[in-house]
Amino acid sequence: MILRILACWAIYNVSLLAGIAAGPKVVWAAERNEWDGWKPDIVKLKEARKVKPLEGCLYSVEVEWAGYHDPGIYSLKGGQEMTLDLNGMKWEEVREWKPGKKLFLCYDETNGATLFEPGTGHRLSILMMYGNDGSFEHPIDDYLVSLNSYTTYDMMSVAYEGTRLLRLEIDRCVKRVLALKHLPDAERKNFIKLTKVRIDYCEMQSSFGAGAIHASYAGGTGAGPEGMHYRQGLYRRALSDLLSVAEECKAYETPAPPAGK
Repeated sequence: MILRILACWAIYNVSLLAGIAAGPKVVWAAERNEWDGWKPDIVKLKEARKVKPLEGCLYSVEVEWAGYHDPGIYSLKGGQEMTLDLNGMKWEEVREWKPGKKLFLCYDETNGATLFEPGTGHRLSILMMYGNDGSFEHPIDDYLVSLNSYTTYDMMSVAYEGTRLLRLEIDRCVKRVLALKHLPDAERKNFIKLTKVRIDYCEMQSSFGAGAIHASYAGGTGAGPEGMHYRQGLYRRALSDLLSVAEECKAYETPAPPAGK
């Protein structure tokens, strides 16, 4: 009996130490299970679009290159400014691009937001993008607008789609930060905790907000789309904030030289 108790105690301590060594568990936004009966409606709305995106994209629009500005800011003639991952393309090649060069601003689930160079077929990943007024922008916004939802059901379906894609982008952002080779272990653990807290907040606040919205509409049909749009907005703000943190975390990839050097 004593040996059995000691064995159980040993197993408990090994499990506890393993949990401590592993650190906090990553919570992935896209893994939340929920009703997906809205998806056929999105297929219908996509097929009804008069302007079709590039093959393989949910959304694409032709844009014009404007240039490069320090520190690491690229701009388009429409006023958008962004940071980019060149994905293997040489900086010297990008530097040779002339203002007015035609590119495509794209979004698809595999690559996320990208700038597509049709001459070479190369895609540059957009890490963060701002509009000409300095506010956060993402091509998911334009994709959702392109679906032209008018009915109550369509509007709810589009909000579900928007939330789903924003969750995918939150996970993409988290993976990018956790892939940084020089990210300190303490910062890695804090970032994992931060993402969990933010995702939990989105769900809790959306539940509370949806209830308040339903009450304000006295149960009218407008409560559904408005509540879902509110939830989508929470995830959009979460994505914006986490992308901002990810931009700052890039500094760890160029660590400061040792003292005295």
